[in-house]
Amino acid sequence: MKTKAKRGGFTLIELLVVVTIIAMLAGGAYLGYSALLPKFRSKQTAKQTNVIFTWLVSYANDRGGQFPVGDNANIAFRELFKAKVGADEKQFFIAGDAYHKNAPGGKNEPDGDTGGEPDFVQALEAGENAMAYVSGLTSSDTARIPLIANGFSSNPGTWAKNKNEKGGVYQGEIGVVCRVSGSAAAVDIKDGSMTIKEKSNGQEVSIFTSGFGDTQFNVLNPL
Repeated sequence: MKTKAKRGGFTLIELLVVVTIIAMLAGGAYLGYSALLPKFRSKQTAKQTNVIFTWLVSYANDRGGQFPVGDNANIAFRELFKAKVGADEKQFFIAGDAYHKNAPGGKNEPDGDTGGEPDFVQALEAGENAMAYVSGLTSSDTARIPLIANGFSSNPGTWAKNKNEKGGVYQGEIGVVCRVSGSAAAVDIKDGSMTIKEKSNGQEVSIFTSGFGDTQFNVLNPL
């Protein structure tokens, strides 16, 4: 009696169908990952601002509650190194941020060289810091006032839509802010204003407007 020959493998058409299905699934996974990437990165930055906040509090505790001041965010944050509160340049780094272009060493990131005591002049040189800072505050100021953020566009307090520009690292979708309370979060920017707005004295205003929470302050960009 003749028996039916067993099938030896897949046909070319079947293989092409399988490859096509795998490619479609991989493409969908990549698109999903790409959509989540800005959120993941911004949440990581929020965690970094919280670490910086602990250094600022340590600094303020020894100075009557006064946070450091400076002409720009780099100079103000450098005071944390001088105060020896455990500051580390890597916490001021945001991968892919335009503020790191032309950083020392040509690697677009902090080089870890902070210089010697007492001035630590090489700590957070231009290109080594991507964090903005709100100067003129104390640890006893209103809890919801912003203290740290990812660096802004040329208009401090406002981010840029283009991710390749300074202030545009999260593609004009998300802003990171850590407040005087220590509360740090990645916040969706929904109205196209490229800033975070909340009510102050009955009006919706940018939280980075001096006078928000009835407190005067200066918003400083990184270098």
